[in-house]
Amino acid sequence: MPTLSDLITKLSEEYGVGRRPLRYFDVPKRGELSRAQQAYVRSRFEDIVYRELCVKEDPSNPDCYKKTKSDESPKYEKKKSSYLKAYESLFGPRKQHPSDEDSKLINAFMSRHKNAVKGLVRISVESGVPYDCLKEVYDIGVGAYASSGSRTGMSAEQWGYGRVYAFLMCYFFDEKGVYKQNRFVTNKTDYHIFEKVIDSVQ
Repeated sequence: MPTLSDLITKLSEEYGVGRRPLRYFDVPKRGELSRAQQAYVRSRFEDIVYRELCVKEDPSNPDCYKKTKSDESPKYEKKKSSYLKAYESLFGPRKQHPSDEDSKLINAFMSRHKNAVKGLVRISVESGVPYDCLKEVYDIGVGAYASSGSRTGMSAEQWGYGRVYAFLMCYFFDEKGVYKQNRFVTNKTDYHIFEKVIDSVQ
């Protein structure tokens, strides 16, 4: 019986695509997999690959960004990311209503930009980072959801917001150096967008 790592390597070779992170599959990361677990991993891997092919054929096709059957049924309860927790420690829980002052700013922006994503407008108001820059990061995250896979239970929108929180907490709210070894900083992920923000305030 193969381990998850062995099976992912085999499937990557079989489909002619890159390996996917083990965290995208809700089975034990160590030890041999049962036949049922192997069947699940194969099905999940196929979902990710077919979604990637969909995007390559037509990136504007909304069907490419929908949850698959394996996305809908996570086996374990998902916890908040460290980035979201850190963001909420600064600005309050996402379920909490924004302050009256922030609400006025959000509504004013939405009245001028009818197609704006309200959640991103709120984050922009709270963080002080321009909406257009956050939207660019968000769009990259949504695209990555379809082109390279994601954890189970996640939607394209959640993947996009996750990238925004990581972007903010790595580049803008790192007073204690908590994230300094993170891949965002190490690999300069979305750094070109960070430079736009810096240029805009100089």
